[in-house]
Amino acid sequence: WSSTSLQFFGGWVCPQFSGSWSLRPAMRWRRGGSLRALCWCGAALACRWLPFRAHRVWTGPQLRTPLHASHHTAAAPVVPAPALEAPPATLLLASGADLASVTMAEAVLDHPAFEWASQGHGRWSAEAPALRGRVHLWWREERLSCLERVDEAWEAVHTAGEAPLGDLLFLSRHAAASGRPSLTVHPIGNPRSDLEPRGGTAGRLAPPSPRLAPLLRQLREAHGAAGEGLADFDVTFEATHHGPFVKTPALFAEVGSTEAEWGRRDAGRCWAEALWRLLARSGEGASSAEAPEAVVVVLGGNHYMTQVNDLAHSHPELSVGHMLPSYIFADASEEEVQAMVLEAVRATARAHPSAREVIVLALKKNLRAAPRRAALAAVKECRESGEWRGPELRTVGSTRELAAALTAEA
Repeated sequence: WSSTSLQFFGGWVCPQFSGSWSLRPAMRWRRGGSLRALCWCGAALACRWLPFRAHRVWTGPQLRTPLHASHHTAAAPVVPAPALEAPPATLLLASGADLASVTMAEAVLDHPAFEWASQGHGRWSAEAPALRGRVHLWWREERLSCLERVDEAWEAVHTAGEAPLGDLLFLSRHAAASGRPSLTVHPIGNPRSDLEPRGGTAGRLAPPSPRLAPLLRQLREAHGAAGEGLADFDVTFEATHHGPFVKTPALFAEVGSTEAEWGRRDAGRCWAEALWRLLARSGEGASSAEAPEAVVVVLGGNHYMTQVNDLAHSHPELSVGHMLPSYIFADASEEEVQAMVLEAVRATARAHPSAREVIVLALKKNLRAAPRRAALAAVKECRESGEWRGPELRTVGSTRELAAALTAEA
C-alpha cells in the first residue's frame, strides 16, 4: 500500500484525517501502529462494502419488486390446442383409356364451382372453400378396373400434410348388350373366388363407399334438372361385379351403355353437377349419409338393382353397401355362398363403422331357396359366434319389410 492509497482510504473512512496529512510534520504520531491499523481497517471495510452497495443498487427492493410482481402476475403460458384431425379426402379417378371417363372428367374440371388447381402429373385439387384440401382428381392412362390398390399409390405420392384418403370415386363407362342409355352407381369387387376376376382379386370386395346412396339421390336431382336432353337415360344402382381391389371405400360412377353415350357432354355435365352437389354438401357438414343409422347389404335381384333405388331415395337415413345379384349364386356350393355373403357383410361394416346396424336384405322372391338358406345361416352364425365386432346384424326378406322397419325406427 502506497502513502497515496492510505491517504485515500483513510480520508474516505475518516474524513477528519483527509487532506495532505502526510505533509504535516507536526503529526509525527502517524508513524505509529494505531494509525496504520486504522487505515488497514478502513481499506478492508471499503473493499467489502462497495460490492455490497453496488449489489443493493441493482437488486434492491426498488428493482426486485417489479420483477417479483411480473413473475406472479404474468399470464399463464398459452398451450396450443391439439390439432384437429383433418376430414378425410375424396379422390376422383379418371382414365385416358376410357371415353366416358374422359367426358366425365372434362366436365368435372370445367365445372366452375370446384375451382380446380393443377398440381402437376395429372393431379388436380379443388380450391372451392367448401372443398379445399378434401377433393382431388387423378388422371391415369390405365383402365380403371386394373388400378389395383390405387389408394396406396395415391398415398405414396400425395403431399404430406394433406387430409387422409376417405373414399375413391371412379369415373367410368358402362357397357351393356341392351345398349340402353344409363347413369349408374355401384360398389366394386369380385364376389366369387372360383371365377376369373374382372379386374381386382377373385373373392375380394372393396369396402363400399358410404356415398353410394347419397350420390344416387344427387344424381336423380341433377338428371331431373337436365330436362328432356337426358330423359331417355335410366338412373340406377348396379350390382357389385368388377374390380379393382382397394382397401379404401370406393364406388364406380358410370355413363352407359354404348360409345354414343360415352362421349355425350350433357351426360358428363349431369355427373359433374351431381358430384358437386354431393361433395359440397358434405363439406358443409350437411350430409347424414356418412354417419347412417342403418346400412343394407342386398342378396338377390337383377343386375340393375331397381328395387333398391326407390328405397334409398325415400330413406335418407339408409346407406347402401354391397349388392350381390341372384346370378352370382348360380351353381355355387353352400360354402361358396357363405363365403360371398360374409365377405359382403364384413366389407360393408368396415366402411360404416358408425352405423347402428347392418341389415342383410335376402330377397325371398329373387333368391333361390338353397342359396338363401346358406346365406341366412352364415349371417346367423356370424352374429352368434361372438366373433362379430361390427354394428348390430339382422336380416329381412323384402324391401317392404325393410321399409317398414326403417319407418318404425324413425
